Amino acid sequence: MRPLLRWALVAVAAVALVTFPYWSAPWESTRFATTLLRDALVLAIFALSLDLLVGRAGMPSLGHAAFFGAGAYAAGIAGQRLTTDQLPVTLGAAAIVAALLALVIGVLVVRSEGIFFLMLTLALAQIVFAIAFQWTAVTGGSNGLAGVGRPMLATLDFSSPDLMYVLVATTFVLAALTVWGLARSPYGRALVGVRENERRMRALGYDTTRLRLSAFVIAGTIAGIAGALSAYSTRFVSAQDAGLGNSVRAFVTVLVGGAGTLGGPIGLCARLAHRAGPALAPPSGAADIRGDPRHRLHRVRPLRAAGHGRPRPVRLASSALAMIEIRELRRAFGGVVALDGVSLKVGAGERRAVIGPNGAGKTTLINVLAGEIPPTGGAVRLAGQDVTHLRSWQRARLGLAHVYQRTELFSPLSARENVALAVAARRGPYRVFRAPPRSEYVDADAILERVGLAGREEVEVRALSHGERRQLELAVALAQDPRVLLLDEPTAGMSPVETERITELIAGLDRALTIVIVEHDMDVVFRLADRVTVLHEGRVIADGTAADVRGDAVVHDVYLGKAVTVA
Repeated sequence: MRPLLRWALVAVAAVALVTFPYWSAPWESTRFATTLLRDALVLAIFALSLDLLVGRAGMPSLGHAAFFGAGAYAAGIAGQRLTTDQLPVTLGAAAIVAALLALVIGVLVVRSEGIFFLMLTLALAQIVFAIAFQWTAVTGGSNGLAGVGRPMLATLDFSSPDLMYVLVATTFVLAALTVWGLARSPYGRALVGVRENERRMRALGYDTTRLRLSAFVIAGTIAGIAGALSAYSTRFVSAQDAGLGNSVRAFVTVLVGGAGTLGGPIGLCARLAHRAGPALAPPSGAADIRGDPRHRLHRVRPLRAAGHGRPRPVRLASSALAMIEIRELRRAFGGVVALDGVSLKVGAGERRAVIGPNGAGKTTLINVLAGEIPPTGGAVRLAGQDVTHLRSWQRARLGLAHVYQRTELFSPLSARENVALAVAARRGPYRVFRAPPRSEYVDADAILERVGLAGREEVEVRALSHGERRQLELAVALAQDPRVLLLDEPTAGMSPVETERITELIAGLDRALTIVIVEHDMDVVFRLADRVTVLHEGRVIADGTAADVRGDAVVHDVYLGKAVTVA
C-alpha cells in the first residue's frame, strides 16, 4: 500500500473514532456504546504506555498502575486544591507528577533485569498503593477522591459526555501516534537492541541505562495522562487505580494483543467496541490487527548509490603513540587472581596477539580492556587517555570495538539490522518521530559485502551458520569505525575453511587499525601478529616478535605442560 493512501486511511479512521458520538446518533445504543468505548480508550492509552516498556524495551513491569494512579490523583487534587478546571493545568499536573514518580522509581529499578525488575516494580508500586490508601487527608484513603471535576479548555466545557469522549479519543489518537513514532525511529530501534542484547549494545557505545530510564519515564508519563482521563471520566479516584489489579489488567492486555505492537491496546478497543453493538462492529477481515509479535525493525529497500556505504577512515594519531597502555593491571575474583601485574604497550596500527594456556587470563584481559569488568588495580590508557574507570559504552565511543569469545548479536534481527544498529551508534539513539535514514542501511550493506555476507542481508542471525555469525560480528565491530579492535578467539569452533576465511578478512583490514587478538590457533597467530604477548597464571612470561616467541623455551614448556616458575 502506498504511504499516501495508508496515511489517508489512518486519518479517516482517526476522524471516525473521534467523532463517533455524532455520526452514530441514529442508533439507540449510542450512549451506552460511547461510554463503553470511552473507558476502553482510557485503558488502551494505559496499555500503550506499558507496551512501550514490555514489547519494545523488554522491561516487564507489574507496577505500572502506580503512574496511572499518580496521574489520576494529581488531576483530581489539582482541580480541587487549585480551584481550577482548566485542562492544561490539571492534565499538566498529572503528566508532571507521573513523570517525576517514574523518574524516581526508574533510577532504582532500570539496572535490574528479568524477574528482579518485575519484583522491584511490583514492590515499589505497592508502596505507592499503600500511601494512597492510608493518606486520608490528601487522597481520601479507603473512601477515595470523589467529585473530581471535568476539565475545561478556555470556554469549552467537557462536562458533556460527548465532548468528554472526544477528549479521550483525541488523546488516544495522539498517544498511539506518539508510541508508533517512537517505535519506528532510531530511538525505538535502540530499545529493541537493548531488549535483545544489552551487553552488545553497551559495546556499541549505547548508554543502555539512560535508554531504559528514558523509556520508563516516557511510559510512566503516558500512563499518568491515562489516569487523569480516567479521573475525568468517572469523576472518582481510588487507591485501586494504583493497585496490582490495574497493573495486571494492562499487562494482560499487552500480552494477549501482542507485545511490541500497537495491536494489543487497539485490539482491545475493537473487541470491546464490537460487544457494544452492531454499529461498532469492525469490518470483515479486520480482526487480525496484532501483526508480527517480534515487531521487526523498520525495513527499507537498500539504495545502491556509488560512493555510499564506505566506512569512514580511522582517525589515528602518530604511529609512535601507544594506542593501548596497561600498567600493573590486576584483576581478582575473590581469592582467584586472574591478572597479576600485567603491563604492556600496543602501538598505533600494531597487531598484537595474546596467547597462553586455558586459565592464563587472556579473556579477562580483553574484558578489562573493553570495560566489561573493572580492574582490581592498575591503569588502562587508550590513545594517551586514562580509561581505567570508564564503562564499556564510554570506551566504545572513544573508538574501541570488541568481538566476544562467544557470539553476541541480536538473534531475532536480520544481518542488515544488526550492522545498522552499530552504524547508528555513531549518530546517537535519541532521534525520534522519523524512520532511520536509508544511508544507515546502505552503509550496513557495504560492510556486509566487505566481510563476505553479500546476499545474506535479510537473513536472521539465528538462521546463519556459526562461521557466518562470526563474520557478522566482525562486521558489527567494523561498523563502529573503531581505532582499536579487540578480538577474543575469532576462529573458535570453526572449520578449516571458515578459519581461513575469517583470517583473510582480519589480515585484509586497514593497517592503521590497532588489533589485539586472543587466539589458540598458532597458525592464525603467527600469520596475523606483529608481536606476541604470552600470559601464564595471570602474568606476562614472554613478549616479542612472533619469531622470538616461537623460539622461547619458557613458552614451549608452558604449552607442553611442564612446571614453570614465574618471577
